[in-house]
Amino acid sequence: MYKPNITENKIYAIRNFLVLDNYQTVKTTSHPYIIQFISKTPLREDTKTEMPMMVYDFQPFDMLHAQRVINDKTLIDVIGKVLSKSLIQTHIINGRTDRLMELTLTDPEGNRLGAVL
Repeated sequence: MYKPNITENKIYAIRNFLVLDNYQTVKTTSHPYIIQFISKTPLREDTKTEMPMMVYDFQPFDMLHAQRVINDKTLIDVIGKVLSKSLIQTHIINGRTDRLMELTLTDPEGNRLGAVL
């Protein structure tokens, strides 16, 4: 019903839809929720808004190691192969319960980088 009206790489304003648990067996996203259009879901193309197609800030591992201080307020992107991962651990941080996992990544040059998700 909606597929012919949606074109890839365009921006749409969408209202009146359902938010459901992501119950699908094969998931198109790992997000815990999905949206579902209903018969009263209006779909309007937004031609005024400009959004970048891809916004990545890839950082080489050796560059990250060379920095004395890393800005933890700015998101960066890395690509690496997962060498190891910890079990998910529950921590209370600032009064909020968070689930964290430690990873060790390696790049093609063999540099290693630790990360917490």
